[in-house]
Amino acid sequence: MRTLSFKPLFSVLFFIVTVSVSGYALSAPRALKVRPGEWAFYDTQGKAYQLQKVIKVNSREMVVEYSTIIKDMFGRAKVISKSETVLPRYSAQAGSASKISSTSKDFIRIKDKMIECTVVTYPGGMTNWISTDIPVSGLVKSVKDGKVLMQLIDYGKQ
Repeated sequence: MRTLSFKPLFSVLFFIVTVSVSGYALSAPRALKVRPGEWAFYDTQGKAYQLQKVIKVNSREMVVEYSTIIKDMFGRAKVISKSETVLPRYSAQAGSASKISSTSKDFIRIKDKMIECTVVTYPGGMTNWISTDIPVSGLVKSVKDGKVLMQLIDYGKQ
């Protein structure tokens, strides 16, 4: 019987979130407005879903809970892993221009809203769409070498 390992998936998702937070600092100081209870829900393109939720916030950092969710064979959602990470609310050096190939503007539709995004392209082939309207990391979409890795499905506040 073959077992499915989600550790590599979680590592990739953590990298995307970390990269998006650094691009996020470049696009706007949105992290300064983060509030407990805000959440963002992502499709990781057929592998699983990820829920990111702000648990605590202070003047320098925020605690974010990451839940990886899959659907069982009956279509019911099942949380397969949960972790908390402490992230800076913003980082002065994270948005360093030397790490970015280019930036531009674009719009992506999420449910019935058009979200204005800053598109940040990195030298390694990663492109992130980041918006100041999206809670937690601001990530709307992440693409590497033409393949969508993560896409925002919904967001809000508890």
